[in-house]
Amino acid sequence: MVYLLLISLATHLAQATNAFLINDNAQEIPRAYHGHWFSYENGVGSSALVYEHTFGNLELVDKFTHKNDYNYNGFFDGVNSTMLMKVREGQHTCFYCVDVLMRTDNILQYRKSDCFTNNGGINMCPGKDQVPAVDQLATLFRLTVTTVNCMSTFDGVYQFAFEQEMGAGGICNNPDSTIEACKNPGSPYVDNEVFLMKYAKCSNVSTSTNHTVRYQCMGTWSAMVGPVSYTFAAVADTVERETRKRFKCLMTVKNQKSPDNSIRWVMSEFADCSKLKSLDNGPVRLTLQPKIQHCNSIPPGIDALVG
Repeated sequence: MVYLLLISLATHLAQATNAFLINDNAQEIPRAYHGHWFSYENGVGSSALVYEHTFGNLELVDKFTHKNDYNYNGFFDGVNSTMLMKVREGQHTCFYCVDVLMRTDNILQYRKSDCFTNNGGINMCPGKDQVPAVDQLATLFRLTVTTVNCMSTFDGVYQFAFEQEMGAGGICNNPDSTIEACKNPGSPYVDNEVFLMKYAKCSNVSTSTNHTVRYQCMGTWSAMVGPVSYTFAAVADTVERETRKRFKCLMTVKNQKSPDNSIRWVMSEFADCSKLKSLDNGPVRLTLQPKIQHCNSIPPGIDALVG
């Protein structure tokens, strides 16, 4: 009997705890969103600070948290939200519906409605019933990147060919162009969190150069683009100072069935995931070939290599 009572008590405590975690304070923006973010939309870069009650210049009025099985640091809230927000504009108050999808610790994607002046409550926001599609979203990159493992983005060593969408002069396929994403157990370096992208010049592509870029991984997520399920990734150039160039989006399809085992990706030029439409339609097209090669530790001082 005591055993059954203990089980019942534990069950009720767990349910109460989960209820607290899911039904967080409706008057606060989820803590997972808090921080300093950058977006690049329609050729314009901007930054936004997110706190308990403000999302950039918008003030929270009400919030609906979508049910999601993803557990963020032990909390079930703060993943996908639809928020009713307001800001004073001239002689009237503008209300906005803002849908936020938390993709990784470092990536938020959002949709913001047009201004409306009649506050009909959170039920006026269509995102409460249907979260937006990928082509309706803008992307926010966390400016102070939270460390994540690179394994879900790249794992191992690859040779790659690349072709830029505009004015690059064709495909550059030099056998010395490699991606090195290594995870050495016990390594004193941050090789689990970064990878090297080593570009080798091609004689037939005048714009190609020998250079190395060191990228910090920002996490991966999956999303539907039309009928196709794509895997997206975000990375941050560790030495680039121009913010729009510092961040990049990548997109691929998992389990590709190429006869030569090659893997196709597309990559953005700037901090804008919306430019990735398909594996044939993106600013930079990459074809990776896995290499049977031992991973070497990333040496100290690699930050001096500028991409």
